[in-house]
Amino acid sequence: MRRPSLLALSLALALPVVGACDEALPTDPAPAIETGAIAISGAWAPPQSTLDVAATQYVPVVDPPAISPLGHCTSTNPFACSCTHPACTAAYPGTAALDLFLRQRYQYLSAGGLYCCRQNSAQTSVPKLSVHAIGRAIDLMVPMTNGDADNTKGDPVANWLVENAEYIGIQRVIWDKRYWNGQRGFGLLSSASLPHTNHIHVELSVAGANKQTPFFTSGAYNNSCTAHCEGTLLIKANCSATDCANTGAQCLPGPPPACGAPPPP
Repeated sequence: MRRPSLLALSLALALPVVGACDEALPTDPAPAIETGAIAISGAWAPPQSTLDVAATQYVPVVDPPAISPLGHCTSTNPFACSCTHPACTAAYPGTAALDLFLRQRYQYLSAGGLYCCRQNSAQTSVPKLSVHAIGRAIDLMVPMTNGDADNTKGDPVANWLVENAEYIGIQRVIWDKRYWNGQRGFGLLSSASLPHTNHIHVELSVAGANKQTPFFTSGAYNNSCTAHCEGTLLIKANCSATDCANTGAQCLPGPPPACGAPPPP
């Protein structure tokens, strides 16, 4: 099976933007786009080289199970984009690791969110939880150009994720009016209200989220980070993250960066 180089794409630098987002309900797969051009403004158009590699990729798609009553990620954790109860598992280790990996290498990307216990906002007729609610989804904010997607920045990231889907453990990529599904291939988004022009939505497989795929086990993942604070998150030298807010503390930049003391009871 053909494997592209993991770091073959060139990286560009730009100022990050901040935003929020959700995944959209995909339609049936659309015909493959056969063009090598990457427009500054327009739909995600994977080049033929990406389409060829994508045709060799298969990743089982595992969506959130039915949860009743809807509104809880666990029996005690209601809709909320924070995870404070011991029974709640927030972002899986592979999810958090891949998020850091991508933002370190594509430095124009900014964090758009990982774990969030909420409904998939694109599915209103048959409510389901978002994949963010089970800790296997990443939103990566991409700078826009003239109010539309900047494909010179977003396309290389989305293409690379699809090309390495089996290797990393990627079950779904959504970007700029189009999606790739690990079982069904490429297709067009059915929701015009969620075009994903300002962010890339990435979903990890169960194995990828648990860091059980070759990307993590073979050493390809560079787990060397500079310790720093991202809001209340303490990013450690091994690229793991601790949310200081879980104990009511702040992340203190130091040096060295560390979680502060929790407030007195």
